Amino acid sequence: MTMLSPVLRQSLDKRYQFLCEGCGGWHDIPIHGVTDPKHFNKTKKNPKPFAWHFSGTLDKPTIRPSLLTSYYDDEKKKEVTCCHLFVTNGEIQFLGDCGHHLAGKTVPMQVWPADQIKRANDSDAWVFEARSGAPKC
Repeated sequence: MTMLSPVLRQSLDKRYQFLCEGCGGWHDIPIHGVTDPKHFNKTKKNPKPFAWHFSGTLDKPTIRPSLLTSYYDDEKKKEVTCCHLFVTNGEIQFLGDCGHHLAGKTVPMQVWPADQIKRANDSDAWVFEARSGAPKC
């Protein structure tokens, strides 16, 4: 794990990661030109590997297109959206279909907690402590 800036880190497989206050954890995404294509995302709806585009600005990143995090709810028998967002100039715009309290709001990206930056640099296995009631995505 490598800290790229106060708001971005890079996992061992070269995905970029940022904290999500709404979900109480982090999102990690493969980036064109950075992440090895073997680590690009695939879904049932989009089986072709894909990655996101990054502005190159580490302190106030812009990442495109939007990021959608979801899971399959066995009881409801459908895909449920946990988080849907845009990252623009260091701010996270949470779209209205988010399943948490920040739906429809725009907030600055969170800074990684200082006491956890060393752990982030030492290990790929720690988890940001989730807030109570966060969706399980």
